[in-house]
Amino acid sequence: MNKEEFLQSLPAEHRDLIERLIPIVEKYETDLSQGIVQVMGSQMLGYRQDGEFKYAFASEKKHLSFHSMVMYCYPELRERFQSRFQTAKFQKACINVARPAEFDLETFDDFIRESSAYPYPSPLQLQRRAKRS
Repeated sequence: MNKEEFLQSLPAEHRDLIERLIPIVEKYETDLSQGIVQVMGSQMLGYRQDGEFKYAFASEKKHLSFHSMVMYCYPELRERFQSRFQTAKFQKACINVARPAEFDLETFDDFIRESSAYPYPSPLQLQRRAKRS
């Protein structure tokens, strides 16, 4: 499956939002590789940086999820933005959107801009990578 096939497989409401979010990610994150990834049993449109999974878009039955390993590695980022996304629910590494039409694109732009400034892969990821070598 490629990006276009993935997008076409989504409910229209999810596809419409993801198609507006992709350019925001790509505006700030110019050195990512993109592809379909299998994460937690779901196919997602994912992004990697330096071989490490960084972001992904997923469509679930009741919501759309944006997965962010930056948010997982740097919880202070999640803490700063959680209150700004009024209609989204946060978990450690994802933002769940039940009502895509109400999702705040301006805040998402700020979130990705700030995310792109964090060192990635994170020091913890680099340490784990060194242990595997």
